[in-house]
Amino acid sequence: MNVSQAIELASSLFIPEFLFADGVGAVEAERQRTEEAIRALRDEWFAQPLGKETFSFDLVRELADRNRTLCDLVETSDEPESQAIAKRREDSNGMNLTRSLSDQDLVRGVAALQHRSAAKVTREVAGNLDNLAFAYVAAPVRGTVVGIDLETTGRNPDRGYIINVGWETMELTPDAKPENGEAVYCGLPPAWEGRRVPLERVHHITPEMLASKTPFRQDKELQKRLLKLLRSKPFLAHNAAFEDSWLMLFLDGYAEGRKAGKIIPIDTRDICRRIDIDMRGLPRESHPATLENWARRRGTLDAAESEQHLGLDDTDLMLRTVQAEFALRNMFPAAAGNASTGAPSSDSASSASSPADAPSGRRRRSADRLQSPEYQEARSRIAAALVSPLRQVATQGADMLGIWVADWVQHAKATLPSAVAKHVHIDPYDGRSYTVTLGDRDGADPTVYQAPLDPQGDQAALADAMASFAGALADAGASGKKPKRTVTFTCRR
Repeated sequence: MNVSQAIELASSLFIPEFLFADGVGAVEAERQRTEEAIRALRDEWFAQPLGKETFSFDLVRELADRNRTLCDLVETSDEPESQAIAKRREDSNGMNLTRSLSDQDLVRGVAALQHRSAAKVTREVAGNLDNLAFAYVAAPVRGTVVGIDLETTGRNPDRGYIINVGWETMELTPDAKPENGEAVYCGLPPAWEGRRVPLERVHHITPEMLASKTPFRQDKELQKRLLKLLRSKPFLAHNAAFEDSWLMLFLDGYAEGRKAGKIIPIDTRDICRRIDIDMRGLPRESHPATLENWARRRGTLDAAESEQHLGLDDTDLMLRTVQAEFALRNMFPAAAGNASTGAPSSDSASSASSPADAPSGRRRRSADRLQSPEYQEARSRIAAALVSPLRQVATQGADMLGIWVADWVQHAKATLPSAVAKHVHIDPYDGRSYTVTLGDRDGADPTVYQAPLDPQGDQAALADAMASFAGALADAGASGKKPKRTVTFTCRR
């Protein structure tokens, strides 16, 4: 269908009851035409220059509203033919559900997390999305983000309804807690009265929970609040293409904000797939990138627990899991008192968050900091957190263990100021050993943290050595200078 035909369809008289009188086949044919029109108009609107669109995106949203009415005619009918069509439709993917964010969206997401320009991240990626894994750790993450999750009556945003939306905000620091959480239930049209909520087996949302609730499209106050929030900060969602597709056809002003670059979605499933090193050894059929499985690996969900499939609960789980991943990969600023690198928190150490923040006369010397109870406690916490992933990787053999350790240190290095990072010297893993030095390679009387690279061991010694070296990196990052005494971490088979 071309754009002219799509606009003609959108402008035509719509009396769904007349269609249904001609049989369910007529309704299905109209639905297919309408979905094609939605796709054609959506693509054309985004392709036109910003501010020079020849039609309003309201036309697209209104067509989606019309299409849902057509779907309801079939899905709320008790006729066998209608029920068979409804079942087939439930198991199918329509043309207006986006499978993944665009390459440009992924790059913008990385830039937003790091407060860098998208142009700079684009240069680092150099046209190859495989390089995005490096871009994620090329600079520390910081700022505040929104987490959001939608529960819906189906897969396709032009066929179903949003029935639950939950959101929270969180500061990107290792110790922050998700806050400002809200959960809103949204009702269904009158055609669904007295019927079970579609996909109730998944989200466990019952008709009683939606009784007297305003449908999302009619709740203009909710839409205004949500749009304002999503325009204020980047938003995270697990498989963000799903939320993006639904909000595009439900939330007034969302498509306009996306096109203008005022709304930035970030896909936490993509983050998991690119920076979670544990993913390498897990079979695809085990679905390692689902939120539930990722959260279990990061310790934010107990093995006996399951994802709740409710907006606010899943949002909270997602934010805590992303935070744990960022901490494990040393993606928070080293100078921020990052517990993931073994550095004491800013409220328990006397060093300032950056060298310029406090007079040098009041700064505790580096050697004193590294021996302080606060530092030792933080180092112990990180060592304990490293044991589990090290043990998981160790089941894949010594080589995978060595590669994992090397990658972990590389992530830590990426968070350091350039003035410090240039003094980190790495001897790559060669199948036998791995060594990294902070300071002069030939420095006299270096501090050495060493551990065996033994897949049969309990990994406690390796975790302790890694946490100790990461603490030294964080301390150097906080001072902004090369340490006076060289520090070396080495592990060998």
